[in-house]
Amino acid sequence: MRALEKTPAARYASAAALAEDLDRYLTGEPVIARPVNWWHRRWRWLRKHFVGPTLALTAAVAFFSLVAVIVVQSISLQEQGKQTDAARKEAEAHRQALETAEEKAERLQPDAAASQSRSGKSAEPR
Repeated sequence: MRALEKTPAARYASAAALAEDLDRYLTGEPVIARPVNWWHRRWRWLRKHFVGPTLALTAAVAFFSLVAVIVVQSISLQEQGKQTDAARKEAEAHRQALETAEEKAERLQPDAAASQSRSGKSAEPR
């Protein structure tokens, strides 16, 4: 397929390079030519099925913009999730502190009532 590429730059530089690659293939060695990657195949498909490279470029930009928006949104949602977890932990800590304070206040109420009644009995009215 490399020998049949439309653009000369993508083809073998010379017939000798093609012959060398064919020899490599026949001897079981790795060849220089590599299959066309996924992005290049998509680009070819866009150029073939849409009119002109301008429309293909527009479609590619739209696709990458959509991917960028999805990535940014997922990062934003992940950050919001972290903030929510932190707020939940803080609220839980405040709730526990409030419960502890209420328990202490309940334990101190009988003591305070007893000390008021003692101080009221020992003091003489004037």
